[in-house]
Amino acid sequence: MSQSTFVLRRNGFTFKQFFVAHDRCAMKVGTDGILLGAWAPVAGVKRCLDIGAGSGLLALMLAQRTDDSVMIDAVELESEAAAQAQENINQSPWAERINVHTADIQQWITQQTVRFDLIISNPPYYQPGSRVLDTSTGTGSLYHYA
Repeated sequence: MSQSTFVLRRNGFTFKQFFVAHDRCAMKVGTDGILLGAWAPVAGVKRCLDIGAGSGLLALMLAQRTDDSVMIDAVELESEAAAQAQENINQSPWAERINVHTADIQQWITQQTVRFDLIISNPPYYQPGSRVLDTSTGTGSLYHYA
């Protein structure tokens, strides 16, 4: 294993069929995202949308669980996270089925003419009444109120 591969493998999560780097994303791979990706109802879907794609985890898990004709759009606002999602997807067996878009979902969706059979999102979770300063990469000045 080369030194660069070792560094990449340290900064993410390894699944059976793919690896997700998440060191440049505000939201890291966690149990909630993994369970959401595993439990999402994919029977009969032809087109999927991942809103707030982050590292691309959910898009990759959907691609892994669906047949080769299913197309997936992954929309991410933060450019570093979108770039990392694209890198993760390019290294996966499903790169030709997943399109990463660096955009605000509210603007991006107005330009779409296709309909989605499945829309998925893994939002951050906060305790009610809490105020959290996000110190993650690229979002150090954002406050979240629950």
